Amino acid sequence: MKLSSWHASDLENSRLQEIVFCLLNLFVIVALVFANYLLAGFWGPVTPFLFGIMLAGCVSHLLLLRWLLRRKDASERWLQRITAVSIFISTLLTFAASTTNRDDSQYYIIMAVPVLQAAFRYSFLPALAVVLVADFLNFFWLYQYIHLHSGTIDVDEYVEASTICFIYTVTGLVVWLLVNNLRRKEAFLADSLDQLTRTRSHLLEEEKLGVVGRLSTAIANQIRSPLVLISSSLSVIRSQKLSPSERDSLLDSVLQESARLESLVSDFVSYSQPPRIIRASANLADSLRAVVSSASQSAASRSIRLSVTAPAELPALVDEPKTRSALAHILAHAIEHSPASNTIYLRAESRPDGGVKFLVDHAGPSLSPADLPDLFDPFVDSDSFRTGLGLAVARNIFRAHGGEILVIPAPDSRFCFSAELPAVPAAVPAPVRA
Repeated sequence: MKLSSWHASDLENSRLQEIVFCLLNLFVIVALVFANYLLAGFWGPVTPFLFGIMLAGCVSHLLLLRWLLRRKDASERWLQRITAVSIFISTLLTFAASTTNRDDSQYYIIMAVPVLQAAFRYSFLPALAVVLVADFLNFFWLYQYIHLHSGTIDVDEYVEASTICFIYTVTGLVVWLLVNNLRRKEAFLADSLDQLTRTRSHLLEEEKLGVVGRLSTAIANQIRSPLVLISSSLSVIRSQKLSPSERDSLLDSVLQESARLESLVSDFVSYSQPPRIIRASANLADSLRAVVSSASQSAASRSIRLSVTAPAELPALVDEPKTRSALAHILAHAIEHSPASNTIYLRAESRPDGGVKFLVDHAGPSLSPADLPDLFDPFVDSDSFRTGLGLAVARNIFRAHGGEILVIPAPDSRFCFSAELPAVPAAVPAPVRA
């Protein structure tokens, strides 16, 4: 008699089922002996032999129950043995009770629990075998009664025995059908879940390859223009006689495009690898001022004014170079997308919990709420805005610190980037790749 294979949770459920069956066996035995004492005039007295075998049965089931309660890591093989031993004990008790000389006996009821136990735990043929054993023991008592009473017996006894056998058979088969139907559905659901898991993994792999393809295409497009300009400038310098001023102008263009390529490659490396945060004490107010100072020339070229509001001291335990780089990316995006002759407001402040909050407020294109999350995706090129890698890199840096960066629509077509850093380092999610 083999049980089906079980997972860890199924083994625990099987152990709990056996505990319930042990308790049911104990209850049936104790209830029968107690009822026999009360109804001794109808059932006959509880003889020492009958009491002894019932006591032995109780002790046996108590030992099984103790083992099940202590062995929470029971294996499938041991659970099979416990099931077989429990059914054997109940069968032996019923057989022994049937051999006693009694006018009436209800001890065949002990086999009700093994019938249910076999229906729950066994395949069809072993479960049917247990049902047939229960039916046999019921008629065996009838045979013993006839043998001890010189062949005299009422027809009602045959009817009663047949009815009990019919109940055993129907109960065992119906319970077996219900349990196995549930197991088939469970197996179907497990198989469906496994297929869904494999499909999800396949889709994630395809999505990852698609993201890599889109990102590679976008980077190739970003690199192509500087390379064409560098190549054409060097070709002109090599093939034509130029004045010193013309030659210097072309070399300046080459240097600018080379710096642009270097920045693009650096951003791509930063985006492709999870930021490694090395925390140290830093004054983030000074960091913000340093970022503004570095971007002042770029802002002045578009007549954009930078307004900074920050306390003299804003201490935090952060990776200061990476935090400064993230702020520089946010400010660069604000300068690029702000209309000329406008003002960008930058503010740094302490949070109530001791963290730090940065706000970068600037005018920009009109965006719908659905477009806002796309601002942090790399190389988005829509009718309203374009992005590179800067904001994606900045978000990864803030998330690596345990913080977050959001964009909040403000009145009069303005946008406010809100970037927050926690006061205490915490477990943080891995950076999200778009």
